[in-house]
Amino acid sequence: VHDTLYGDKPGCYPYYSENDPLLNYPIGRSGGRAPLLNMIAIAFSRLLLPFMDEVDALGYSMQFVPALFGALLVFPVYYIGRTVFGRKEGLIAAFLIPLIPVHLASGHGSAYTLFDHDSFNLLMFFLTYLFLIKSIREEDVTRSTLFALLAGVPLAGLTMTWVEAKFLYVVIFIYFVVQSIVDLYTGRFNVHTPRSVFLTLFTGYILSLPVILARVKVFPVNTMLLMVLGVVFLGSLCYLFSKKNLPWTLSIPILIIVGVAGLVFLYFIPAISSVFPSLSSLKSLWEVIYGRGIYGKKVSMTIAEANVYNISRTVMSFGPTLYWLAWAGFILIAYRFIRKPIRRDYLLLIVVFLIEMWLSAVAGRFINDLVPIIALFSGWFLSYLTVKINYKEMIKVIQSVGGGLHGLKRGVRFLHVFGILFVVLLVILPNTYLALDAATPYTKKKEIFGDLPSGAFFTSFGKEGYWVAAYTWLSQQDKDIKDPTERPAFISWWDYGFYEVALGGHPTVADNFQDGIPPAANFHTSTSEEEAVAVLIIRLLEGDASLNNGKLSPTVKETLVKHLGEINGSKLAKWVENPFYSPSYGAPIASEYTKEISQQYPVGEQWPMNAVYHDGVTLITENLDDEGVTWLYHDIQNVTGKSIRYYGVEGYDKQIFNIFSFLADKSLLLVALQGGDNPEDEFMEIKFVTQSNRELSYDELKERSTSQSMYDPVVKTKTIYKDAYFDTMFYRTYIGMALGESGGKQEPGFQMPCFNMRHFYAQYVSPYSKYPYYTGKSAVVIAKYYEGAYINGTILFNGEPQDNMLVVVRQNVTLYGGEVPIDHDSDVAENGSFHVIAPAGNITLQIRRYPELGLNAFPVTNFSFNNESNLDLSPITEEEAMRLTDNFTRMVTIEIQPAIIQGYVYDERGNDTVYNASIDQPIKDAVVSVRGVERFKNGSREVAEFDRDMIRVVKTDSNGFYNISGLLPGYYAITVVTPDGFRIEHKVIPVPEGLTVHNVSLPKPGNVSGRVYFDENENGKYDNGEEIKGATVNLVYTTTGADRVVNTTVTDESGRYAFYSVVPGDYKVEAIKEPEYEGSEEVTLEEKESKKVNVTVDYIPVTVEGATVDQETMMNIGNISIAFIPDNSVENNTARFLSVRSNETGYYTAELRPGVYNVSVTQQVNISGVPVTYKYSGHLTAGIGEGRKTFNILLVREQ
Repeated sequence: VHDTLYGDKPGCYPYYSENDPLLNYPIGRSGGRAPLLNMIAIAFSRLLLPFMDEVDALGYSMQFVPALFGALLVFPVYYIGRTVFGRKEGLIAAFLIPLIPVHLASGHGSAYTLFDHDSFNLLMFFLTYLFLIKSIREEDVTRSTLFALLAGVPLAGLTMTWVEAKFLYVVIFIYFVVQSIVDLYTGRFNVHTPRSVFLTLFTGYILSLPVILARVKVFPVNTMLLMVLGVVFLGSLCYLFSKKNLPWTLSIPILIIVGVAGLVFLYFIPAISSVFPSLSSLKSLWEVIYGRGIYGKKVSMTIAEANVYNISRTVMSFGPTLYWLAWAGFILIAYRFIRKPIRRDYLLLIVVFLIEMWLSAVAGRFINDLVPIIALFSGWFLSYLTVKINYKEMIKVIQSVGGGLHGLKRGVRFLHVFGILFVVLLVILPNTYLALDAATPYTKKKEIFGDLPSGAFFTSFGKEGYWVAAYTWLSQQDKDIKDPTERPAFISWWDYGFYEVALGGHPTVADNFQDGIPPAANFHTSTSEEEAVAVLIIRLLEGDASLNNGKLSPTVKETLVKHLGEINGSKLAKWVENPFYSPSYGAPIASEYTKEISQQYPVGEQWPMNAVYHDGVTLITENLDDEGVTWLYHDIQNVTGKSIRYYGVEGYDKQIFNIFSFLADKSLLLVALQGGDNPEDEFMEIKFVTQSNRELSYDELKERSTSQSMYDPVVKTKTIYKDAYFDTMFYRTYIGMALGESGGKQEPGFQMPCFNMRHFYAQYVSPYSKYPYYTGKSAVVIAKYYEGAYINGTILFNGEPQDNMLVVVRQNVTLYGGEVPIDHDSDVAENGSFHVIAPAGNITLQIRRYPELGLNAFPVTNFSFNNESNLDLSPITEEEAMRLTDNFTRMVTIEIQPAIIQGYVYDERGNDTVYNASIDQPIKDAVVSVRGVERFKNGSREVAEFDRDMIRVVKTDSNGFYNISGLLPGYYAITVVTPDGFRIEHKVIPVPEGLTVHNVSLPKPGNVSGRVYFDENENGKYDNGEEIKGATVNLVYTTTGADRVVNTTVTDESGRYAFYSVVPGDYKVEAIKEPEYEGSEEVTLEEKESKKVNVTVDYIPVTVEGATVDQETMMNIGNISIAFIPDNSVENNTARFLSVRSNETGYYTAELRPGVYNVSVTQQVNISGVPVTYKYSGHLTAGIGEGRKTFNILLVREQ
């Protein structure tokens, strides 16, 4: 603002005739937006200067002016209505304007704070129509001429505001063509109409010509001039036809032939304009007629306003009935004109109505242009209804009978009541409610409407608020560079471009003119930092080529060859200079996922540079490692003098991520379902969830039968994010880390922006927004790119280099109301040496042990660069981090300080869980041992190996005190065993640098009790009569691995036993009553726990031993399998099956449960190379309490 008003060229409107270097960086861009609206805003701000400073005045002016123009629309609407239909109709139409909700809420309407030209354009449209109608209707030539000239003034104003002002010229020309055909058909041609139309178009063109010429070097033959000349030509032709009295059967076909010739001429405009550059302005008209249409580009498919609204949204944008009333009015007017085609003003409104309706069917953003014409036709129809219902006659009847109730009964008919109710209940009340809803900011809905429905319009300031804060921060960066064009650029999605330039004070790669989409889309979807930096490299190459007539400068080519080699450097240069040579140009997009429609969407269809980004990124990343890519980008920045360093994302970007991949020509997921294809790409897959919660792929969905779809229908879809999504620049910059393993990763409920990224560092993170787009996350993250200063160092402990130490670069980020350290580059030390890169600022190196634990690695020590008085330890400078100096390396030695662990082993007497020397009883001579953990098993806390150099064993002194020093910080397994052999501590604890106090108290004892019984009926539980009295019960301590009997008792008459004051630990309760029974149960006793453990005993096994002997030779035969099978003929036999094998010498031992057995052997063995089958069948009785028994098996040999 200041430079425009008071700079070197005060009053000079910047970047209209030349490119704005802050847009479409580093190429630059002029949107061709003429200055009138901005100048009006500046002029209006002058009125506010007595009350505020200049910048605030202009800001309020920008917010207010669109609403002002939207309000002023009532005047041309009223005067058009009055002129064409009548005063009452004009008043009704004007009254309806502020009741149309879309006019109040839309950014293309007259919404307050949305500084756009649409409301001004609409005002200019209908002022032009107003004066053109007056000119056409006026019989007096002088007055008609003046009205036509007046019509040209708002047309000129539109031309000096809107880059697409040719639209109105075309509409008026179309009207003229239609009017001429009607006049020729009816034989009523009058020079009056072509004169009015010509003067209107010519005045608009000639008044705005200086502004048009200001931005071109060659006089343009543009659409506006073509329309002016077309009116002259067509008017002259029609005049000639009328003079010659040519019948319409000849004149109209001649006009058609002329029109076809004109269309043929336009068809060849692309070729003609290459020879005659002055005709290049007509390419936009060619694009509409022969190209993609008004909104036919691929990017238009991703813009809400460029999509077609459904009929319900279209209708309700005007209220429940207004839209249909306008159609009714249009049909009646059209019918009247067809019956009597003499009302030229009718025809103009009919043409405008049809064109606007067609445009609203092309794209939703044109719905606002319908507002005035809807108001005019619906206003006329409402007036028409009141006339037909004849309220005047009703009043006359009521008055004629004296009024009162009798008069009402005589005068009021059903139609009278219906008409009033219709207007009030279906027009005024609903439109008033909707208009109020549209005019109320979303954040004020509750205050205004209370518990009523919140409505359909959601205008608010939430998004603008948090971006203002983000860009305000950005504006404070690089303040040492006075010229904003020389500052490093900002890359984000194109929606934010204008906002960033206005507030952030840095150039932007992508902007609202939809420039820079290929680099932005490819950057967002890059799956590594190397890919992302390669995108930035190609963008700078693209900028260099644009500044050198499409060719890369020699120094840039030399740089590419230096880093990539002659062949690859030349390839990349060739692709950038001519994207059509890029190998992937024209290839089907994502054909491995969307086989059906991929042929319809070739790579580079809208932006051929997308192919270069695909192939160039692959070429760079396949031939260079991370450091190679970094140095290539560093040198390209130096030779071009351009730099892109800032990257901005917000939570809303997750919702539109498919747009990024779609416009990067990497995915067709956005259009897959619409095209009947698989909704999947490398980043995500859409699954279909049925009523029974089954998740189906697209192929599985297609294979379902009709009955399956009927009984278990699909009720919703679910997005499955693939690993590649979690690797994208968007995700890693905004969220940071992902939880889970490959193939099953999930987004956490928190943010760690730029986590584990080497070159990108979160520099700004929004505080929590009052109106978050993404619950639980900050709104905006702005990261900055650094090549990275080198930090080389050595890690020592007690003077010895340490291996397997993880060195992590950490930088603090303001997040969640405090400073949160974020991990970045890392390296595992070898022979104590490490190498990492770091950004500018106060950064910290954190040394960690056990890298296999991932995020849970043990932090050993922190080493910070925050000492201003020590150059080696001072904060990393911007020059070092960007490698702009000769010396960008820091050399450091990190000494790990030893750890000490000490404490007391004691018996707690005070019940306060804290050691108190005056109360608690120390335990002398307790053995305290610590073993340092060398490494864990990957992904778990299970120890894989201990550090043999870090094993210490000490005893407590008379005070129960112990001290172990000289430990390498890390995890240690600490074990404490009391003098009487109880292990009271055994766990892995962290032992950091310095002193760790670890007191160990004797755990509170517990009790073990139960019953010893013989489960005679084998039902798995104790029954009366099964108890074993007089059994000896031993309590065996098993915690330390060496079984030790610590207590013994004998069961009472009911088989019960009990042990009291038992030290917690692992035990085995053994019960024995010789010679019949024995049994045991294991138990773990916790502190203060009383546990009931019943011990089931069984018969003491009989040890049967013997030999397997050849009956003939009486020699032992080894490795014979013997089956002891319970004899089922014996009632209540207690035997249980057992199989044993004799050893190599032929001896065996079997522990048999007492009972009666059949002993069986059938086995083939090899004796001296001859197969021999041995058999045996015998009978064995093992008696209860028999103890030991000998039983030799005499084997019978069978040949």
